[in-house]
Amino acid sequence: MPRLPTASLLASLLALATCLAGAESGDDCENDRDDDGDALVDCADPGCAFVATCGSCGDGVLQANEGCDDGNHDDDDGCSARCLLPLCPNGFIDDGEACDDGNLTAGDGCSIRCQIDRCGDRVLQDGTLSGLEQCDDGNRQNDDGCSSGCQSEAPPSCGDGTAFDPVTFAQLEQCDDGNRRGNDGCSAMCTFEFCGDGITQPSLGEQCDDADPFAPPACSFCREP
Repeated sequence: MPRLPTASLLASLLALATCLAGAESGDDCENDRDDDGDALVDCADPGCAFVATCGSCGDGVLQANEGCDDGNHDDDDGCSARCLLPLCPNGFIDDGEACDDGNLTAGDGCSIRCQIDRCGDRVLQDGTLSGLEQCDDGNRQNDDGCSSGCQSEAPPSCGDGTAFDPVTFAQLEQCDDGNRRGNDGCSAMCTFEFCGDGITQPSLGEQCDDADPFAPPACSFCREP
């Protein structure tokens, strides 16, 4: 006689079926409510990952987590509604594929597009290739935080000649003249030097600096009377 499922197993299966049946999808992903009771609302719910309003799939722009993107959510047109290639990954190397490991795991040596993972493909190669890449910003340029060999570059620091973040262009320092010396217009702390900063800078033509350029008569405009 076949063994019947236990009550606890039946309860678990029922809960799973209920969860799957109530997974958010379609219009549920745009109503600002937690429809399936998993504490995830709309686009934060995994069930909404391939809904047009929640992801980039279908926008015609190929992203790192897409195998293809033909600008629609139709199947049977060479690119699936989930932005996956028809035969990748099926575990077999088909025409146009350099590899096929049968999964959609990024950074394991074979990409979601069934091509060999490489530096500059915007996918960090870790996992089985641990240590191969420290970063991957989608290009092979240096001095942008991630080197041409996908190794992390030291962040900008005072004295490196760069006062702005090379990626975001945010100002990191008031000035940076490529050294950590003072009395040259840019201090050792990469701040502007000026008359009234309390530091006498002869190279800038100052004879004195009492931190008050308007206080006579001892030192006026950083000149001795």
